[in-house]
Amino acid sequence: PEPAAEPVGASLEEPHHEEIAPERKPRFDIEDIFGRKLPIWVGGITLAIAGILLVRYSIEAGLVTPPVRVAMAFVFGLGLLAGAEFAYRKAELVNDPRICQALAGAGLATLYAGFYLAGTQYGLIGQTFAFLGLAAVTAAAIALSFRFGLPSAILGLVGGFAAPLLVGGEEANLPLLTIYLGLVTAGLSQAGERQGRPWLSMAALAAGLGWGLLLLMSEDLGTVEILALGLYLLVLGAVLPSLLMGGSYVRPVRLASAFLASLQLALLVDRAGDGLLAWGLYLLMGAALAALAWKRAELREASTVAMVIAVGLLTQWDPAITPAFYAIVAAIAVIFMALPLVHLKQGTDTLADRAQIAGGPLALAVAVYAVIGEPVGDTVELAPALCSAMLFLIPAAGSWIARSLE
Repeated sequence: PEPAAEPVGASLEEPHHEEIAPERKPRFDIEDIFGRKLPIWVGGITLAIAGILLVRYSIEAGLVTPPVRVAMAFVFGLGLLAGAEFAYRKAELVNDPRICQALAGAGLATLYAGFYLAGTQYGLIGQTFAFLGLAAVTAAAIALSFRFGLPSAILGLVGGFAAPLLVGGEEANLPLLTIYLGLVTAGLSQAGERQGRPWLSMAALAAGLGWGLLLLMSEDLGTVEILALGLYLLVLGAVLPSLLMGGSYVRPVRLASAFLASLQLALLVDRAGDGLLAWGLYLLMGAALAALAWKRAELREASTVAMVIAVGLLTQWDPAITPAFYAIVAAIAVIFMALPLVHLKQGTDTLADRAQIAGGPLALAVAVYAVIGEPVGDTVELAPALCSAMLFLIPAAGSWIARSLE
């Protein structure tokens, strides 16, 4: 039979297709995890263990000379990194980024183990060369994290901060150690910032500040050690957090870093016996926070925290009262209480600024009286009275500025 005639205008109509919603892939895919992802990671871990056991077996069995044993670990680790680079470049053949990540992670772990076993456990190379080697592997891990991703970042974090302990961190040169830890913390925090991994930045700062607490327990802190440790805490408490830009995590990280670094600097001042160098480093920390908060109002709260710690630390003043004591009081007043007056004048003040202007002078006056006052007896105490009168000028100026702006 002849086909039915097509209605007029039917050819001009678009064919109707029912819209089909795309099928949602489950977030937790057991087949994908156990069938594809886990074997790759297990393979990478197996390669790393193989590299470690290769060095250990050759040493215990006495198969080759010490230089060859160390070279075997380095060749194996570099070979794994070369394999990771090959897999990265030949993505059309490999077709899975986890393979190059696993190879890179295994290679870095093998190099870490090679330097540790050769330098510390078996004494094939000196601790200085072992430390420098571990530092070089850490730098490579940070650099490779931009290329291969997560495994290199994790190994750089763990290996970088564990390296000083592996080669005897307690006996290391403290100024050199603070430089190394500062570079590792800065590299990892910036790597996490640029790669969109905030956890890496936070973990790096936490590990760096944890090392700061460990270094505070060192014995015989001389002038050079106090200066190096104070600058290290200054960088971790003020400079590095200020370089973190995006994300809701930035503000609490900055506040926490400023609080922990200020607290550790206060412990450093106490250990140094209220020395001028330690106090100068603490006041430098406060000045750095004030300078960074000039355009970033979210750092003003960190400055308030540093002020509270400074006032509390002043009440523990132990040496004799000298002009240095009054100079420190004046510096605290200027950095933490007078500078917020500028923000108030410009109309850029925050609640933290007003708290420093209003409550800071009163708290500082109480601290001064706790140190030099004589509450027993009916005597005229000229020094505390003059300090209180001068500190009164700060809230008075704040009140006058606030009224003039109304």
